[in-house]
Amino acid sequence: MLLQRSAWVWVCWVLLASAGDAREPGLPCREQTVRVALCAGSVCPDGGSRQRQEAAGGFDGAVELEARSAGEPGTAWRKAWEVRPPASVEVELCGDGPWTLAVRADAAWAAERTAKEEDRQVRMHVFATGEVKGVVESEDAAAPAAVRASFAASPSVHQRARNEAERAALEALEGETTCPIAGEVMRCKLPRAVLDLRLAADGFIPHYRWDVEVVESPAKDLGVLRLQRGSSVAGFVVVGEGEGGGEGARVRLEPAVLGWAGDPRSRKRIAGRAMEATANSRGFFQVSAVAPGAYHLVVDKEGFIEQRLEGVRVGERQETFLEHPIALHPPRAIEAFLTPPVDPYGRPWTIALRKPIPGSIESRTIVESEADLSGSWRAGGLADGEYVIEIEDHRDSTWQRQELTVASPLESLFVDVPVVEIEGEIRFGDEPLAATMAWGGAFRSPSILITSDEKGKFEGYLPDYGVWQVDLVSEGDESIQSAGSVEVKPQPGRRRAKVEIRLPDTEISGEVVRGNGEPVAAAGVLLIREGERRARGANLLTDEKGEFRLRGLAEGEYLLRAYEGERTSEWSAIHLVDGMDASHLRLVLDAVVELEGQVVSAAGEVPGSQVIAITWVGDPSLATVKTATGGADGTFRLSVPASSRAADLVVVPPGLAMQFLHVAINAERPAPLLVYAELNGGTVSLGADDPQELLAAFLVHGSSAVNVKTLFQILSASGRMKFAAAGGLEVVAARPGEYALCRSVVRPADGCASGVLAPGGALTLRLPARSGSGDAAGAE
Repeated sequence: MLLQRSAWVWVCWVLLASAGDAREPGLPCREQTVRVALCAGSVCPDGGSRQRQEAAGGFDGAVELEARSAGEPGTAWRKAWEVRPPASVEVELCGDGPWTLAVRADAAWAAERTAKEEDRQVRMHVFATGEVKGVVESEDAAAPAAVRASFAASPSVHQRARNEAERAALEALEGETTCPIAGEVMRCKLPRAVLDLRLAADGFIPHYRWDVEVVESPAKDLGVLRLQRGSSVAGFVVVGEGEGGGEGARVRLEPAVLGWAGDPRSRKRIAGRAMEATANSRGFFQVSAVAPGAYHLVVDKEGFIEQRLEGVRVGERQETFLEHPIALHPPRAIEAFLTPPVDPYGRPWTIALRKPIPGSIESRTIVESEADLSGSWRAGGLADGEYVIEIEDHRDSTWQRQELTVASPLESLFVDVPVVEIEGEIRFGDEPLAATMAWGGAFRSPSILITSDEKGKFEGYLPDYGVWQVDLVSEGDESIQSAGSVEVKPQPGRRRAKVEIRLPDTEISGEVVRGNGEPVAAAGVLLIREGERRARGANLLTDEKGEFRLRGLAEGEYLLRAYEGERTSEWSAIHLVDGMDASHLRLVLDAVVELEGQVVSAAGEVPGSQVIAITWVGDPSLATVKTATGGADGTFRLSVPASSRAADLVVVPPGLAMQFLHVAINAERPAPLLVYAELNGGTVSLGADDPQELLAAFLVHGSSAVNVKTLFQILSASGRMKFAAAGGLEVVAARPGEYALCRSVVRPADGCASGVLAPGGALTLRLPARSGSGDAAGAE
């Protein structure tokens, strides 16, 4: 035996000494070497027996070990050694790294490894191979010449591993190979083991085979593989943090809808386009024949809470494989303990639990109920995820708002609700005012409702001292009016803080009529303060005579507009002075034109697209914005003012590239629109030295020009426009083409930056300084 072993070592030395060297002439080798340990299956050169090697499926024979560099032509290098595993080989590296190590043999397979300059030892596991075969049928005349087989050791094999060496070998048993097709028969060599297989060809939906036992002979028959062109979504469902338990879970893929499809029939038809699959014994699922776009994935199983994965994007003729398994959990619960246990009026607190809607500023109420008199509250039957909890008193005032993450069987919250007592007086000029005030604002949190009597006197409670925004609200006609900011300060020796509110002696009155002079009851009137367009000045409804009246607004310049459904009036300017009545205004609702169209892609109709029409008369920053959501067949309809000669459309198809269109408006015969949605959108980054100048600028694409501030307001909720990490703004998934960022669309000479966005690429546009002009763009 010793003689045989010595002879074998001598043979290996001869083979190593005579190994081929494809180094370029004169190319120096590095001083470092790397030791390559070639294992026969799980048996490595540092120990083991031939019996264990055979039991572990290791290769018993000689292989060629190849090392090659990744250098440029003229500097590339390769070298090969003939070795019989298990064995160690000292490899002297030449050329530029990193280096690829590969095993070549007719009946063996090993995963390629990469050696870096700092590596001193690399381990490779060599496995004997067997063969699999299958009959390939294609609905496409241009059938592929081969399929790619991705493989990994089956979990059942991992469970039978007896030691760390076998587990390490099974971890290495993962790779990909090409399976040629001759006639209709596919054949390929794979490691001898129990494998999970994924068989795929470009543009076709993959096939999966589980627990395939590959042996030396005969070839394992995989049956018929029917190749279908298209896209798919696949992944795994598990229970809890484990790796199983997902068998039988129902998986539903729903088309994503941006915005709100107001037509119930359209919503029902979109929901009817959902595709379903059932997870197999592994928890694996695959939804096939999916059109490109964005989807929501809904998974549920009896005894577990439904899980939703929002915004699953599907490309054209490719599979979206979910990186992480969908984990199902038993119902979760939240408990809250409030201090004080009751509201300031001695009544139980009300707690509302809401779930934010992705891509929207809205949320849906999960549960809304009273806490008990001890301040305890509980809600069950919840899924993991992000929630918002709001604390309200019996008068519907919102005292506190918290965001929380549910990720355990029971989440406990201890909520402290401070209470500050106030009293005061509100007057309009010198007259007392009876009003309902929303401290904190009508649409904010906290928002505390306090009512004054006919003498203007009021008392109530707030969560804290400080400066409070106060809105006047009317429950009857839903009118809202800003009363400005009020400071609440503690006063030594007093239990209650005293505040006084005086509204300026100003008044605006007017009427809203249609084009024929007919008054419009319950029409909306929106008023904003010039220079403060982010803040709402007032929003109210007209009375039965179509008239409106506003009192107590701060002095300054204001803009007013009336609206009823899709109809609006033009903006009217007015100047308010304390003690001086303004003239009576007449706001005329404009006629509207219906714009109709359809959003389609290469895969057909695109349901659920958001379509925004932007029109303006005069100041482009005071735009009229109308939004519609496409139906199940991709059709949309929206109304724009008939006085507008043109509209800029922003079309946001779920999962596809957003695009801008400039559309001429023909009030007499509006033409139907056909919007073709593309897949490979890119990112346009917008920047400027002054953020305010950026918001006032315009993004130009083709004939369309949209104010950046308006664009951000309509796209930020859907995530298609956001703040960039390095500053500025980003437009995400925009249609490829030429873009420009300009100070003015009327005077382009004031400065523009322009460039071309490539498919799937990135473009940076930075507004040039006022002293310069011309192009200033960078594209990645």
